[in-house]
Amino acid sequence: MRKPVLLILTNVCLLIAIFGLLAQSLFVVQRIAQAEAVTGQVWVQRAREGKWSPLASGATIVRGDVVRTEKSSGAGFKWRDGTQWKLGEQTQLRLKKGMVDSAKGSEISQFDLASGKVWVRGVKGLSAASRFEVETPTGVASAREGVWSVEAKVGATHVAVLRGEVEVSTSQGAEKATLRANQKAVVTVSGLTVSSGVSPNEFESQTSLVKPHLEVRLKRLGDGFALLHGETEAGNRVRVDGENVVVLGTGGFFKRVKLAPGQNRWKIESTDRHGETSSVTKSLDFAARG
Repeated sequence: MRKPVLLILTNVCLLIAIFGLLAQSLFVVQRIAQAEAVTGQVWVQRAREGKWSPLASGATIVRGDVVRTEKSSGAGFKWRDGTQWKLGEQTQLRLKKGMVDSAKGSEISQFDLASGKVWVRGVKGLSAASRFEVETPTGVASAREGVWSVEAKVGATHVAVLRGEVEVSTSQGAEKATLRANQKAVVTVSGLTVSSGVSPNEFESQTSLVKPHLEVRLKRLGDGFALLHGETEAGNRVRVDGENVVVLGTGGFFKRVKLAPGQNRWKIESTDRHGETSSVTKSLDFAARG
């Protein structure tokens, strides 16, 4: 009698464990990053594969993939929510983890930077349980939003912050510091030093990361109207000729505009939480029917 009871209990425990794993999979989503602005020689080593193959714009990377750029080369990547990061030349970066846990309300992005430089743009304020983290041989830099950079050199890590706040620590976590806008740090195995005064050249070439993303399309409708629609970053303020437009949770927006005879022109602006603004001008000729 005891054996059937033990068998039933074992099966019940197995079913509970399986159900738990299935339930967890419903809430946890592994992120996929898309490559864009790939220039020069850029290579990818897929997870659990030893060979390197060329990486093209539009290709995707997932957890475990390693990207390497050669001299005078670079590549940009983006999560679906608009968070971006860009690799400089002679850089090697591994996507260690990219996941969203809707049950816990957390978003975790973890990278291993073996060498070279990466610039980051976090487009929204993540929850306290979330982070975007870059680990190097000598230190760790982590943030929930903002514009910042990490460079791994021999024996040292350099972190610079343009917007937001970045937590920096030595690789073992013995020393920690919070960097704010216009601050930088050098992290070595023996400790870290924080100073002010980020060089203007640090982010000068990274316009796409400093300014908010803004894409606008124009569609002509009937009855003398047109539709302005596009995408920006969730949480941004969008204005058309100075008038506020509702931005959806995905960053999408639209506005129906009336056409006047002749050339019509609209200025569309997107402003992020740091006050940075991107603008696009759209125009359309309209001949009213008599």
